[in-house]
Amino acid sequence: MLGSAGPRYSIRNFAEAPERDVFYPAALANALAGRDLEANLPDIVARFNQNRADWYFGLDGNPPPGAFDFVTVVLHELGHGMGFIGTGEVTLSEGSVGNDDGVPLIFDFFVQNGSGVAITSFPSPSSQLRQQLEGNNLFFGGNNTIEANLGVAPRIYAPNPWDDGSSYSHWDEQAFPSRNINSLMTPQLARREVIQDIGDITRGMMQDMGWTLNTGANVIITNFRAQRANPSDVLLRWSTILERENQGFVIEKAPIGSSFVAVGFIAGNNDATALVNYEFTDRFAPDEALYRLRQVSLDESFNLTDSVLVAGNGLNSLRIFNNPAINTVRYVLGEGRSANEPVTLAVFDTRGREMMSLSRTLVSNEIFIRDWTPGVYILRVQTATEVFVERFLKY
Repeated sequence: MLGSAGPRYSIRNFAEAPERDVFYPAALANALAGRDLEANLPDIVARFNQNRADWYFGLDGNPPPGAFDFVTVVLHELGHGMGFIGTGEVTLSEGSVGNDDGVPLIFDFFVQNGSGVAITSFPSPSSQLRQQLEGNNLFFGGNNTIEANLGVAPRIYAPNPWDDGSSYSHWDEQAFPSRNINSLMTPQLARREVIQDIGDITRGMMQDMGWTLNTGANVIITNFRAQRANPSDVLLRWSTILERENQGFVIEKAPIGSSFVAVGFIAGNNDATALVNYEFTDRFAPDEALYRLRQVSLDESFNLTDSVLVAGNGLNSLRIFNNPAINTVRYVLGEGRSANEPVTLAVFDTRGREMMSLSRTLVSNEIFIRDWTPGVYILRVQTATEVFVERFLKY
């Protein structure tokens, strides 16, 4: 086995669900809802075989003879986790679709046979449904998927006999053979085979199920970070794993409370499919500020990254460790202080509204902010004789 992945959970009938009484895999459900519907659970569970000696971990798409491209396998499995997965199953003489109550996944909702009859219209479990699942005559009937396949519903892998672990939740191997641009989500992968693009047909399928496509993603930016290199300079680093018609990157900066302005430009590589690393130093930048990248294409269209907060170089002894923060803020107040020293905490938004206020000792140095609106906040810690203030960014 190379690897496996799937949704950690599925959920139905949440307020934003496009279809009622249909299960949506976790990642898609959360994307549609715009919030984490199960905050304590991951969206996807993925496993990859660590005991294999034939993995190729490079990013250049050029594995040596006998090796499997790890990036290709990961993309394939994440495709299942994001929703390319159905509930079709064959056991003994019967086939079934849906959970124990017959409720389908959104993938099942679009599966049909060659006559256009929905797979969910057959009794489940039943021998009729087994014939459909093993009939080599199943297709995905979403409008965007059909359009991407030049007006024809693409064939789903449905061999006879049932191929457990491969049947139903893949594109057909013969319809999309090795190295076809749409072959990432077929059941078989050859050694040295590299497919690092999901293909237009799978993109259409994801769109049919509810995903919003980023049509401007000609440049994929990863690992954007900014940190203070020294008291006066800020170092920004980022990488790309794909560039198409990329003019370059405008580095934008916003001191807290101010608008973003351009402070530099780094030329892109126009077209690149391998990992490219970039860096930029903002000199004479001692103050706290937000940084972001504006990626500009040759046609002047652009995409913005999320912003990253860099603290000032002051000697403020109040330090926030996880900044930006998502669920909690952890802080420390200088060195040599007693953990039992009493303090009063208060948090304000940028309009001066008090979000919370409480008294505690320094040993309790965690604030829970999971349900707060994303934005910039100010933490104030007051001792018997001193007041300390520091900003943090909530994602």
